Amino acid sequence: MNSQEFDSIGEWFEGYIRLFADGQGILAPMLQIKADHSRRVAGIMEMIARDMELMADDVRTAYILGLLHDVGRFSQYTEFNTYNDRVSVNHGWNGAEIVLKSKVLMGIVPDDGIRIATGIRHHNEHHLSDSIGDGALLFVKMIRDADKLDICRTMMALWENGELLKYPELVYHIDLKGPPNPMAIAELRAGRTVSYRHIKSMVDFFMTLLSWVYDFNFTVSYRRLAEWDLMGKIVAELPAEIEVQNAAGRAIRYGCQQLQQNLAL
Repeated sequence: MNSQEFDSIGEWFEGYIRLFADGQGILAPMLQIKADHSRRVAGIMEMIARDMELMADDVRTAYILGLLHDVGRFSQYTEFNTYNDRVSVNHGWNGAEIVLKSKVLMGIVPDDGIRIATGIRHHNEHHLSDSIGDGALLFVKMIRDADKLDICRTMMALWENGELLKYPELVYHIDLKGPPNPMAIAELRAGRTVSYRHIKSMVDFFMTLLSWVYDFNFTVSYRRLAEWDLMGKIVAELPAEIEVQNAAGRAIRYGCQQLQQNLAL
């Protein structure tokens, strides 16, 4: 992707989200949160791409994928008043359809268009699909890492400053003070990412964020986990129940091992 194409797609994104603004050009708070998230994820994608020493054209493609990855969220929330895919639409598939129908990717190198559309479509899958072609797989892994990193950092910040209480839809109106779901504990203890369907309380949500340590793909992602102290902040919010602490301890050890092993290469 060249710089002119990069600028054009970025302008399309800003124009697209303005369609959901009010008469004064202001997005509803829940939509503004997603717009800000999209821009931050784009920056993280650029960071990952540069860490991997990708070519400049590929760095720009990575950034644009980050910017567009949640484009399906805007119509989703406007139509269904929720970000819960299970009761509305799959926002990954919805976003890919929006981008392809807009023809905003027309004219760029076909491989870049495939990488972007495939990344949007598959970034939110619980388990990475086996159907993804080799040409797009690297970018799909990158966007999955970048998205998770920003969600972890943002949600922990919103929780710590009390802002999350204003936007309960971000955690699907779960019971903020409820007990941990044994199914969520079991998945975390088994070294698996916790499924969203098992999130019944804020404890479950924290365990879900922590379980993502098992799904990161790149050394730079583990470095950011450590630098931002995300695992430490998440664990600090977990209850003292022995089963929860044991499952969390395994995840922490795994994350530390991955960081040490990758840095030793």
